[in-house]
Amino acid sequence: MAIEQKLKGDWNQVAGKLKEKYGQFTEEEWTRVKGDTQQLVGMIQEKTGQAREQIEAFVHDLYERTNIEVSNAYEATSECVQSTGKAIQKGYEQVVDSAQSG
Repeated sequence: MAIEQKLKGDWNQVAGKLKEKYGQFTEEEWTRVKGDTQQLVGMIQEKTGQAREQIEAFVHDLYERTNIEVSNAYEATSECVQSTGKAIQKGYEQVVDSAQSG
């Protein structure tokens, strides 16, 4: 399952959202399933009685939303870094011009 490998890589981001929805689980249970989709779905199904397909769909949608949020944060950070770099370059050029003229 492709989502399983993605989930393992992004577990910390996804886990926070899962904990919001399924607050009845202990930290020990979350640690035990860490990124293992089959165990995660089984644990949720056992405790909540939800259908496996419903849980899998929720986890998949959650991963997709989290992935989009991470992507948006990366883009915003990248823009900020570029803007800061340009400002530093401009300031450096002003210092050089001042040093050369005086």
